[in-house]
Amino acid sequence: MVSTLLKYFEDIPQIGFLLKDNFPLAKATGVPQAFEGEEPNWDMLREQFGDAIYINRGTKNEWREVSVATPYNLDKRMIPSGRLLRVPGQKIDSFSVQAHRRGALEDFSWMETGQYCFALTPDGNNIIVGTRGGSESVGEVIALPVGSVEYNQISDGRDLALEATIKEGYEEGVIQEHEWDFIRPLGIYRQEPGSTAPSNIFMYLGQLNIPFEEV
Repeated sequence: MVSTLLKYFEDIPQIGFLLKDNFPLAKATGVPQAFEGEEPNWDMLREQFGDAIYINRGTKNEWREVSVATPYNLDKRMIPSGRLLRVPGQKIDSFSVQAHRRGALEDFSWMETGQYCFALTPDGNNIIVGTRGGSESVGEVIALPVGSVEYNQISDGRDLALEATIKEGYEEGVIQEHEWDFIRPLGIYRQEPGSTAPSNIFMYLGQLNIPFEEV
C-alpha cells in the first residue's frame, strides 16, 4: 500500500471541516441523475458499478452511507488561520467509495475521508489493537478505532474526523466519550489510488482513563 504524508502537526491545531452539500464525483460516476434526490439512488449506482459493490451487496446490511469527501490535493487546499485549520469537505457515497477501491471509478479528484487512532492504555505503555472483520483485510491486526468519516451538515465547522474517532471507539471497543483522557491530531496522510482503500486519513493519538481490562 502506497501512502503519502500530507501534514504532520508539530503544534496541535483546531480542525474545522467546511462542508458543501454536493457530490463532486456525480458526473464521473456516469449516472449524475442518481444524485438528484435527498439521498443517492442506491439501485441506480449498484447497477452502474456492478460487482464493484461488494460490501454486503444486495442485503439488509449493504453499506449505504454518505461520507465526507476531501480533495486529492488536500495538503494544498487546507486553509490555516492561526491554530485553526479549515478543511474543505463535500459528499461521497459508499458505493462510489467501493468503486474507487475496485477500480470502477477512476476520478480521484475527491476521495473518501477516514480516521485512524492510536489508543493508549492509561499507563501509556500499550496500544489497543484488534483484528479486522467485515470485507477489507479480514484478520489483519490494526490499531483501534479506525473508520470512515460520516458526512454531517449539522457539524459544519467542527472536527468531523475527531467525532468519527469517538463514534468508532464506541462501536468497536464500547469506549464511552468520557473514558478518553485526551485525543489529539497527529497528522494527515493519503492512501494512494491503487491501494486497498484510497482515502485521506486523519491520524489521532488518544489515551484512555479506564483500566485496560474494561475495554
